[in-house]
Amino acid sequence: MPGDSGNHYTDPSAAEAHTWGNMLKALMDGDYAMAHDSAVFLGYELVEFWDTTQVPHRTYYILQDQAAHYWGTYVYYPNASRSLVIQSPHPKNDTNTGLQGAYVFQDIEALFFMLAGTHRCNNGDHSGCSGTTSTCDIPNEDFRISDLAHTVTSIFQTTTDTLFRNVPDSHFIQLHGFGKRSTDPYVILSNGTTHTPSPDYMSDFSQYLFNEDTTLTFKIAHIDLTWTRLRGFTNSQGRLINGSSDPCITSASVSAGRFFHVEQERTKLRNDATGWAKVANALAQTFPTTPLPIEWAYARVRQEGQRAVIEWGLAFERQTKAFYVQRWENGEWIDLATIEAKGHSTDPTYYRYSHPLSGGTRHLYRIASQELSGEIRYSNLLELVSSAFPWVVYPNPASTRLHIDLTPSSISQPIRIYDRMGKLVYEADIVDVASHQIDLRTYPNGIYFLYSVDKTFPFVISR
Repeated sequence: MPGDSGNHYTDPSAAEAHTWGNMLKALMDGDYAMAHDSAVFLGYELVEFWDTTQVPHRTYYILQDQAAHYWGTYVYYPNASRSLVIQSPHPKNDTNTGLQGAYVFQDIEALFFMLAGTHRCNNGDHSGCSGTTSTCDIPNEDFRISDLAHTVTSIFQTTTDTLFRNVPDSHFIQLHGFGKRSTDPYVILSNGTTHTPSPDYMSDFSQYLFNEDTTLTFKIAHIDLTWTRLRGFTNSQGRLINGSSDPCITSASVSAGRFFHVEQERTKLRNDATGWAKVANALAQTFPTTPLPIEWAYARVRQEGQRAVIEWGLAFERQTKAFYVQRWENGEWIDLATIEAKGHSTDPTYYRYSHPLSGGTRHLYRIASQELSGEIRYSNLLELVSSAFPWVVYPNPASTRLHIDLTPSSISQPIRIYDRMGKLVYEADIVDVASHQIDLRTYPNGIYFLYSVDKTFPFVISR
């Protein structure tokens, strides 16, 4: 991450922020193909990451900056146990809060992790939002646009807004750090207002955190109304969540109870995994999770002849009603079959469904599990590229040339190559040839996408 100077950070345009919000909705809806395309357009890469160190394995979706916007890194866990959003807006300035955020996110199986991309002082331009800071060595300076906790034009703010509006029971845990004065406690907690919400999860959190470490001392802004230091009232995410009419300039007067501004002295909680675990344990107790109705052991798709075979296994089932096998067709998920569930089983259960392949060579599936309550949970995205795929593309990674061998059915079709920013860098019409070569020597290293009709082939240029 860039440091406290250099103007590396740039704000997104309004159109880019709008596209980002739609991309996040597609991601949470399980439309990973659409989310990927939008991410590439914005200069991001959507990575499906399988954490095989966990039992059962976990699948995360990571949004990584590929275009040096420095908007940050964002991680989504669709099978979260808790609808918590862990935010680290000042990882370079508030030492270890980025590492702490990643640790807490994984440990408590939270829904989302948000990590800023630069030091808060990186860009000298000011956000125009109310409040001042002396953090950037200028006394009482207006907040800068790279200070993502105090601006409304950032992708950080857009992500908060999208999650807040689309996940009704979400709570946002924002991790900060401060240098402790002799008159300060070790922990300062604020919901962004002086109002006490009902229920008051923050007070519960402080008690659980104290149980983890009885040497901690606290100030809670909505309990001790005389306390005025580091309360986060100018925090733009807190203002948004608490219903401010203008999160940039107007502090909220009423608390939604869904925003936690957590200021921490370094040695007790921020220094290493011992302290991070205390915060994670306290949050897990504040927001206890109910047992999941199912636990996926695996879900996969494979080809048998000209049929797709979808298989899934569960470690156990509780109160399940049915499974729906779905395929992505023409921009929406279509139900292919309804499979009756076992309902309740402490033993592993297994399911299987097959159907004829048709309509192209790339097929996307998912499995929807319906509980007796009506709630729906989804498996990971399942992708099958059928053996009828007409290209043999090699080598990958490539250095100087890309070779494309085609079957006769592929003769006479357009081929285009786009870079990771979505810019068209090559196009050709292949007519009456069985193979084609593309000279790559003038292209820089990176990720590219080869398109033709309804087919996509990602490849890497590396020298």
